[in-house]
This record gives sequence, C-alpha cells and structure tokens, in this order.
Amino acid sequence: MGRSIVAVLVGMVVWAVLWVSGNAGLRALMPDAFDPEGTTQSGAALALILVESVVLSVLAGYVTAALARRRMVTHAVVLGFIQLVLGIMVQVSVWERMPLWYHLSFLALLIPANVLGGVWRVGGTGQARREPTVVAG
Repeated sequence: MGRSIVAVLVGMVVWAVLWVSGNAGLRALMPDAFDPEGTTQSGAALALILVESVVLSVLAGYVTAALARRRMVTHAVVLGFIQLVLGIMVQVSVWERMPLWYHLSFLALLIPANVLGGVWRVGGTGQARREPTVVAG
C-alpha cells in the first residue's frame, strides 16, 4: 500500500514540477501570447500547452508504473483520475479566460495519456514483463 501511494505521489510531483517549469518556459518564448495571469487565447500557445500536458502525463504515468512494480497500469489509471479531478478544479477556475475546446481537450487527454505511459512501461501488454526462467542442466 505504501509503495502504491508513493508511486502515485511521485507521478503527481513529476507532472507538477515539469508543468510549472514548462509553462514558464513557454511564457518566456511567447510573452505576447499570455496575459499577466498567465492565460492565453492564442491557438498556437494553447496547442503547445496541450502537447506539453500529454507528454508530461505520459511521463508521469510511466514513472508511476515503474515505481509501483505491481499492477503498473492500474497505478497510472489512478494517477490519471487524480489529475482529472485536480484538472477540473483548475479548468473551472480559468473557465472564462480560455476557449471551451482547450478545457475539454485538456481534461479528455489526462487519463489516456497516463495510461499510455503505464502501458509503455510494461511493454505494451498491460502486464509486467517476466524474466525468463533459467533451468540448469
């Protein structure tokens, strides 16, 4: 149980730290696209933010699965649901400042991207790889 909690928490921290720094970098690269609160209506900036979110969610799902060791994809799914709940709260807080397509896309991609990271970690089968049995003989 403890390892499961740590795996999910580490996945959340990985996503959050890289999200904050990635968004800071994006604002530095495209300063005219963002308002003082850090929101944007720029289609190009929003598309890059979505790509960033997907990449970070895949990475967070991968890290979570790697740390979990058992039921790896299940842990990535749990992380995805937690991110979805947190994401809904954040998106509601900026609902008026960004277009609907962005909010819906951001939220819809969180769980699948985390699951993809978990599946990628276990080699695409949904099961942990087993070491071959060596028979002395």
